[in-house]
Amino acid sequence: MFIIEYNDGLKGYVIQLQNEVEQWSFAFWRAKGNRVAALCDSDIERPFGHFDVLTHHIEDMIVTGKSLNYS
Repeated sequence: MFIIEYNDGLKGYVIQLQNEVEQWSFAFWRAKGNRVAALCDSDIERPFGHFDVLTHHIEDMIVTGKSLNYS
């Protein structure tokens, strides 16, 4: 387990269970005390579809010479 302490005081904990799970998730408590949790439902089998959008934007950047601007 890793403990990450951010400059603003936030603490994060990372647990790696590579032989036990195939997905990743996260959870946190909000300031009001309620808990939030989510599971990342990414592809675990080839061709790894979750990279499609990233690959598309990288290709556009190489072809146009301009990075994607979200603002």
